[in-house]
Amino acid sequence: MNKDSLVLLEERLEAARAIIEYTQRLNQDDFLGDARTKDAVCMRLLTLGESAGVLLRTFPDFESRFPDIPWRAMSGLRNHIAHEYFGLDIAMVWETATADIPALSRQLERLLRTVSLPGPGPFTPERSG
Repeated sequence: MNKDSLVLLEERLEAARAIIEYTQRLNQDDFLGDARTKDAVCMRLLTLGESAGVLLRTFPDFESRFPDIPWRAMSGLRNHIAHEYFGLDIAMVWETATADIPALSRQLERLLRTVSLPGPGPFTPERSG
């Protein structure tokens, strides 16, 4: 795996871990009433989705090589948050943050443990374009 793809994966993991940290001591009512935490979680979800989109555009084989990670779902969520922010279903954001993101974090941790740098790892994508 090359350095660029590794950095993008590490950024995704950092964003996922931050979301977990922001929400771990809250219940849904606390979250819904805390504008600062809602904004922080949404920003990190945007980051996750943006980096997923960059990975898919830059390394087209990434999705087929690592199909267990929801690349397109995260990219789609980013678009939904960015374009529907004022009509966003915050309960859905809570569900994503507390149910989906911990699983994503574990998936990314496993993936990062399987890759090596420098030199080729199990997947060395070629830049397209």
